[in-house]
Amino acid sequence: MSLLIAGFTLCACTEGLGGVGDNPITPETPTTPDEPETPETPTEIKGILSEISVESEGNNGVLAFTYGDDGKVTKAAYKSVDPFTGDSYEGLSCTFTYETDKITVKAKRDDNVETKVYTLTDGVVTKYADDYGYDEFTYKDGKLIGFKAWEKNEESGEMETDELFDFSWNENVIASYERYELNDQEEKEDVNNYTVTYGTVKAGVLANIFFYGGGVFELPFYVEDLAESAPIFDKLGAMPEYLPEKLVRTWKEEGNDVTRTITAKYTLDSNNLVTKVVVKVVEGENTEETTYNLKWK
Repeated sequence: MSLLIAGFTLCACTEGLGGVGDNPITPETPTTPDEPETPETPTEIKGILSEISVESEGNNGVLAFTYGDDGKVTKAAYKSVDPFTGDSYEGLSCTFTYETDKITVKAKRDDNVETKVYTLTDGVVTKYADDYGYDEFTYKDGKLIGFKAWEKNEESGEMETDELFDFSWNENVIASYERYELNDQEEKEDVNNYTVTYGTVKAGVLANIFFYGGGVFELPFYVEDLAESAPIFDKLGAMPEYLPEKLVRTWKEEGNDVTRTITAKYTLDSNNLVTKVVVKVVEGENTEETTYNLKWK
């Protein structure tokens, strides 16, 4: 966002005044008004995300993005990498077609090709659909406040609620959110609560990656899945200005309370672009660490 300040030049004109004797009256010099203070221009994050690589125990891979001349992503392809041999294997590969009110995704894995469609309303995503179900997105004051995932029952063919997300905003940040399912009585079950703490790292387009689909904190499992959602990273409405540095997730498992604490540390380049994210997950006595490397162009 840029702020334009319009400046005005004040011109003071004086007429000649008659004097007495040798001491003419000198007209008073007009006072030049103080120059208005120029407000600080917000730092604008520039750069196109070209690659996300993930390094974790037994799960390494690279998600690469290709862009057209108009700046829109045209392809996203994932390759898994064997951590022991270094051999790479083709994973999910997606191509995108853009229209005014929708984005069509052709997703290919091995010899299987699926069609997925994002519906846009006033420039933001309001629905996602594929052969297995659909998601509905809800906004308030331009901010994403939730989405519902519906899945087709293979036996009955009917759509059933799969997962729902409700986001709670505190001014301009998502302070917390819920992920849950609904039973036949439309009651919440399998509720996961997330509380978010933010740092000072500017988010840019990465904010959408963090919060769509439950958050990048749940990766590395979702890195490959990000391929099909690449064209909507900037089409989810307003998002928090800063990236989260801590997330606490709580839920019940077999009647017991479970807490997972997830923290993220960021490395920035000279353009304030995030080039590395180290995510640490602590759950009980178990600790896992995953590293994400990001490339920009």
